[in-house]
Amino acid sequence: MITDFLFDGKELSSFGYIICSFDAVGFENIPVSELTYHTVQAPFAAKALKTSASYDSSLSKTITICKQTCDSSGLLTITADDISQLSRWLCRRDYKWFRFITDDSTGMDEVYYEAQINLQKVLFGDRCVGLSLTINTNRPYGLTPEITIYAQPDQSEDSNMNIQVYSDEEGYIYPELILTLREEGTLEITHSIDGRITRITDCTEGECIHIHGSILQIESNREDQSIFQRFNYQFPRLCSTLDQTANILSFNLNCDVELKYRGIRKAGI
Repeated sequence: MITDFLFDGKELSSFGYIICSFDAVGFENIPVSELTYHTVQAPFAAKALKTSASYDSSLSKTITICKQTCDSSGLLTITADDISQLSRWLCRRDYKWFRFITDDSTGMDEVYYEAQINLQKVLFGDRCVGLSLTINTNRPYGLTPEITIYAQPDQSEDSNMNIQVYSDEEGYIYPELILTLREEGTLEITHSIDGRITRITDCTEGECIHIHGSILQIESNREDQSIFQRFNYQFPRLCSTLDQTANILSFNLNCDVELKYRGIRKAGI
């Protein structure tokens, strides 16, 4: 049962509100995955052939909230100052992390979304007794909590980075990596499944390299900013297939590695 929600690090209940309904209790259909197949059909043929598949819309949901009260005094009025306070928190120019809080949501059961929220008043006569929140996400699915893995590859036996990919979608995930080199040379990161090699030449001891997988960018703490010439632009990626979720990244230089990613969750909203 949904009891609360978290938006940009703050809970709805901390403002003194609860999720509620002003309608009769009923059933609700919640989309989980709306994948559209694009097909063509040859003349005189009965079979349609798939040309591509895509998600044509992002997830969206509307909920209502009201002030929390522990007595039988009825619905409390939401004032203009109350709406101003909530608007500053909820109505933002950029997407912020959002998740529902349920009675039993823990660990990987938690589903996160990048969301933008619009508000509408719910009136009873001339009193505002509730607010309708339309939650618009920027993806057709949710995401897992951020998963962080640390490793210190040092060329000893079993020093590779072993990663289990938690995702409901087949394909590739580009993670975030923070690499601190403990020796100089040409760094090569090799993926176990497809043999893809990420190569950065002329690395120096102590150099910190930050690979932003979500936006496919790379940066280094070296002042010469030569990273763009030294990188082969094969960004490290994790692979998830129906039968294969275990990934191994091999490093040919001694380094400290911090890897972060979020898997895809087809859980609706």
